Amino acid sequence: MTKWTSNSQNVVQSIPEKDCARNIEEWNCGDDSLTDRALGVYWYIKDDKLGFHINIKEKPSTRRGILSIVSSIYDPIGIVSPFVLTAKSILQGLCKKEIGWDEEIPNRELSSWNKWLSQLKGLENIKIDRCYKPQHFKAIVSYQLHCFADASDKGYGCVFYIRLVDEEGSIQCSFLLGKSRVAPLKSMTIPRMELTAATSAVRLGNMIIREIEYSFDDIYYYTDSMSVLRYIANSKTRFHTFVANRLAVIHEATKVNQWHYVGTKENPADLASRGATIEQFNRNPQWLRGPDFLWDKDIKFPQCTEDTSFIGNDPEVKKPVAVCTVESFEGMERLISYFSNWERLVTITARFVLAANHFRNARDSIEIEGNGKMSMKMSDTLTTSIVECAERSLISYVQHKHLSEDIQTLEKKCPLKISSKLSKLDPFVDKDGLLRVGGRLERSDISYESKHPIILPKDSPISRLIIENIHRSIGHLGKNSILAVLRQKYLDIRS
Repeated sequence: MTKWTSNSQNVVQSIPEKDCARNIEEWNCGDDSLTDRALGVYWYIKDDKLGFHINIKEKPSTRRGILSIVSSIYDPIGIVSPFVLTAKSILQGLCKKEIGWDEEIPNRELSSWNKWLSQLKGLENIKIDRCYKPQHFKAIVSYQLHCFADASDKGYGCVFYIRLVDEEGSIQCSFLLGKSRVAPLKSMTIPRMELTAATSAVRLGNMIIREIEYSFDDIYYYTDSMSVLRYIANSKTRFHTFVANRLAVIHEATKVNQWHYVGTKENPADLASRGATIEQFNRNPQWLRGPDFLWDKDIKFPQCTEDTSFIGNDPEVKKPVAVCTVESFEGMERLISYFSNWERLVTITARFVLAANHFRNARDSIEIEGNGKMSMKMSDTLTTSIVECAERSLISYVQHKHLSEDIQTLEKKCPLKISSKLSKLDPFVDKDGLLRVGGRLERSDISYESKHPIILPKDSPISRLIIENIHRSIGHLGKNSILAVLRQKYLDIRS
C-alpha cells in the first residue's frame, strides 16, 4: 500500500521512482495490457478498466477440484457472476448426488464442466470502466440507482446500475454490482424464488446506498414477476410467514411506487438467475451496460396490463378462518368485568339495587299527574344500607361462582370434604348468605368482621379489585400493610 500508480502518464512521471509501482519505461513500451491489482481486482491501467487475468493450474475433475477452480475466480462486484453460476450449479448437482470429494464425477456433469472450463480464458475479454463518470461528462445533475431482480428454478440474482445525467442532458449508465446465487436444495416455488430475489435486491441496495459516496435522487427496483408486484402492492393482505417476513424487509426499505414491471427480455437479471456462457456475454451486452430504456433521455418504464391490486386465489394468501364462540355472560359477570375500580363498581351496583327496589315497589311510587299521565318518583340518594347491600351482592356472586360446592354443603349442615381448601377455616354461611371464617374467637373483644372475615375466592376479580383499592387507600405501602388492613374484614384464600 506504499506504492503509487495511475492511468495518467503525466501523473506517473511526477511520482518519485522509489514510490512508483510502475516505472516510466513500462508506460513507454506501449503495452496496452499493463495491469495492476486494486484490492485484488485486476486493473488495466492504460484503459482504466477492471477485468480478469486467468491463470489457473490444472485440477482433477472432482468436487474438490471444481470447488478450487470456482473459488479462485475473484469477482467481488459480480461482473461475471452469471458465468460463475453455471459452475456453482454443476457443483450443487454433485452435492445432491452425494458424490465424494475425490470421486470421479459422472459423464454428464463432466461434459458440462469441461464445456465451462473451456470458456474460462474468455473472461479476460470482459472488462468494465473503473470510473462511472466519463471524461467528457459535464457537471452531474441527476444520480439514479436502478436495480433488477429475477429468479428461476436454477438460481436467483440481481444487478445494479448507476445512471448519471449531466447538465447538457448526456446519459451514462454503468454497471455497479451483480449477484447470483444457486437455488436452495429444498424445493421452492418460483414466486417464492422471485420474492427472495427481490428481498436480496433490497438488502444489497441498502448496502450500496450506505457505502457509495453518491446521494441518489431516485432509486428504482424492477422485477418481471407479477406475483411479487402484487405481494408488494397489497400491504393489507395477510400472507403466509415466508412471504410476510420478506415483504416486511421490502416495505421497511422501499415504497410501493419504487417497484416497476420489466419484461423478461429487458431484464438483465435474467442472466443472473439462469447463468450465461461467454458467448452470451459477448452477444448480449445488456448485463454490463443495462437495458436500452435506461439510456433514453426520458425513461419510459415498461408497461404492464395486469392489475397488481388483485391477488386472486394465490396460495400464499392466508385463508380467513371464522371462529364462532358462544359465551354465556350473566349480567353480574359483565358488570364486574367492565370496571377496574372497586369503589366505582360498588357505586354502580348500588344504583342498580336502588332502581330494583323502586321497580319492585312501583305500585307505591306511581302518581297520577294533572294531565292524566302517570309518573314514578325515584330517589337518587345512595344510603349506607344500599351500598352495603350492593357490596354483599357482589361478594355473594363470586363466592357462589367459585365456592358453590362448599356453600351448598354448609347450607345442608353437612361437614366439608377433607380435600376442600376451606375445611381448616371452619367456615359458615351467615344470615346474608355470605361465606365467613368460623373459629374460636366468638368471645373475643373484637368486631364481628374481624372475628369472622368474609372469604374471598382465590381467582376472583373481586378479590383483585378489593386488594388494589386497599393498596391505594393506604398510600401504596407494602404487602404486610395490605394484608393487615385486608384481614380486618376479608380473608383472601391466597394470603
